[in-house]
Amino acid sequence: MSRDDGRPGRGPVGGGGAVRKGPPGRDDRRRPPREDPYAKRAAEIAQKTGLTVEAARQVAAGRADLNDLLKRMAFQDEVQALMARHELNRALATQIVMGQANLAQVLTRRRVESQLEANRDRTVLELALADGRELTLGLHGHRQLRARVRAVERYEVVLIESETNAEQRVHKLQIKYAYAPDDHKKVRKGLDYDKARRDAVVEPIPRPQDRYACSDRRLGLALDRKLPVTAVTVEGECFNGEIAWVSRYEFAVRTRAGGEVVLFRHALAELREPSA
Repeated sequence: MSRDDGRPGRGPVGGGGAVRKGPPGRDDRRRPPREDPYAKRAAEIAQKTGLTVEAARQVAAGRADLNDLLKRMAFQDEVQALMARHELNRALATQIVMGQANLAQVLTRRRVESQLEANRDRTVLELALADGRELTLGLHGHRQLRARVRAVERYEVVLIESETNAEQRVHKLQIKYAYAPDDHKKVRKGLDYDKARRDAVVEPIPRPQDRYACSDRRLGLALDRKLPVTAVTVEGECFNGEIAWVSRYEFAVRTRAGGEVVLFRHALAELREPSA
């Protein structure tokens, strides 16, 4: 028996009672996707500037400044270009673009280090031993000796004198310079004498700390820049030319005539610019 007292009652589903809602989110799934109000503008910005779509959307929405993003993109492009062109790591390329490092100096230092590493253990004595070449050796006491190298030991070199075929042992510190006998005339054209040292007979300097300090960097820069130099020995021989290579204990000077003379660094008294 139904109630008919004027008060609302529970009617059948779909009647006048409260309507139950469906599960949360059901109606939302039926709605069409919301249109991005910045999509069109972002696409235009990305096409014109090369920015990513996300970066362009930030600009379109007013959350980023276009000029700032373009500067940042140009900065990164410059960094990438330096890395590719000069085989630099990102940190160093970034420092160069920011002005914290100089590209020319970085490349020069790398060339110098590469040259030094390639010739670090090079020695004219070992080369002469390997191929049997003759050498003209400049010895302390203003002596010259033309010989072949028979053996190279830690402190001494065993030589076979070309004129007499006699064997003699010479301490390495006694050798000031060396060159191929065939280069004699070419070397002589680049040879001069320091007046203050020419007549002096100087003994070898055994302690490295007492010798003339000429760093790898200085020699390497002169080599890289092809600077004319005058290499002066402790007994006054002055060899004029350009540095051809640098090793741990020696370096070579190529004279203007094309001769190459190897200077032993323990016998160096001075490295200077040629006199006018």
